[in-house]
Parts: sequence; structure tokens; C-alpha cells
Amino acid sequence: FWLNRTRLAQAALAYSRQEYVQARQWLALLLPAVNATSLSAEAALQWDLLGQAEARLLRIRVDLAEGDLASARQHAAVLTTLLQGAAPAVEGAPTWPHLQLRLHHLLGKIAYSAGAYAAARDHFKAAITQLEAQRATLLVEEIRSAFVDDKSEPYADLVQTLLVMPAADSTATAAMVAEAFAVVEQSRSRVLLERLQAAVDDSAAGDAPPAATPAAAEQQ
Repeated sequence: FWLNRTRLAQAALAYSRQEYVQARQWLALLLPAVNATSLSAEAALQWDLLGQAEARLLRIRVDLAEGDLASARQHAAVLTTLLQGAAPAVEGAPTWPHLQLRLHHLLGKIAYSAGAYAAARDHFKAAITQLEAQRATLLVEEIRSAFVDDKSEPYADLVQTLLVMPAADSTATAAMVAEAFAVVEQSRSRVLLERLQAAVDDSAAGDAPPAATPAAAEQQ
């Protein structure tokens, strides 16, 4: 397990340094050859769904960086099949929502790279919906803010998609720009609202009278 995790970390490091050939070599030790219909029993991560999902998500990013959309689609298809066949952690809950979020985001990037802007917009919106649903389950404002600190990419990609989508007329163009502006405002306003709510809660807690001590209660 830890050998696989170390190789995955080495692949991620190579990707961050734009050493894509090296990243693919590390990932090749973890994943079978691309096959959208079956998984090799000899795959190092055959038994580890989370590890395999993370490896495939990283491989999709490498493929996108290298412009290999065919390989990116194949790995995305395998991961989609894996997640669809996985049992949810809680009955009735979405299956691996944090992985579904990342998969939708990368499916959007694949569609965007192929010029399928409408499909890209739908995937980015699905990723943001998953993101907002997960953030809503966090009760502490500081945790909610930290949760989205490194997850602004889907919002930025959605805005970029809306701004480059071809429009038949000026009215449609204006609608796309308005929607892009709404996405930016939605992201900013929600964070601001949560911070204001936390400030109000803290203020209310500070204004509450202190609980009476036993001695004070007896004097009363």
C-alpha cells in the first residue's frame, strides 16, 4: 500500500514539475494499459479503488497537458465505470462524491479541449454542485473556507467556458457574460455570507449573559 502511495506521490510531483514522461512512467507501475471495458487483474491498484481513482485522475491531467484527448477519455471511462460499480459508504448517499466532483471537473476540461463547450459547461456545473453540497455539510465556517481554498478551479473553468462559448447573436453573448458574472458573484457572495453568519453567531455568543454560579444562585 505505501509503495503504491509513494509512487503516486512521485507521479504527482513529476506532473507538478511538468515532467509528463516521468509522471506517466510512475503511473504505468500502478495502472494497467488503457482499457475501457475491463481491468487487468495484475494492476497494482486493482484492490484499492481510492488509490486507483486518484491515479487515473492524475493520468487524465497528464493526458490533457500533453493533448492526448483519446487517452484522457479512455481513463475517464474506466473511472466512471469504477465509481458506478462502487457501493456508497452510506446507503442512499452519493458514491464517492469527492471523486465524482473531480471526475466531472476533468470531464469538463476534456470537453473544453475538444471544443464541446456546452458539454464542458454541464460538467463544470455538476462539479460545482457536488462541491457546494459537500461544503454545506461542514458546520464550522473556518473549515468551510479551508475546504474551498484549493477548489476554485471549477469556478474559473466554468467562467472561462461561458466567455468563449460561441453565440448566435448579441443577446446570447450577453446572456453568457451575465451567467459568467453570476458564477463569480455566487462564489464570492456565499463565502461572504458564511463569514458574516459566523461573525453574527460569535457576537451573539459574546452578548449572552454568563451562567450563574452555584454561589450566586444561593445569594439570589
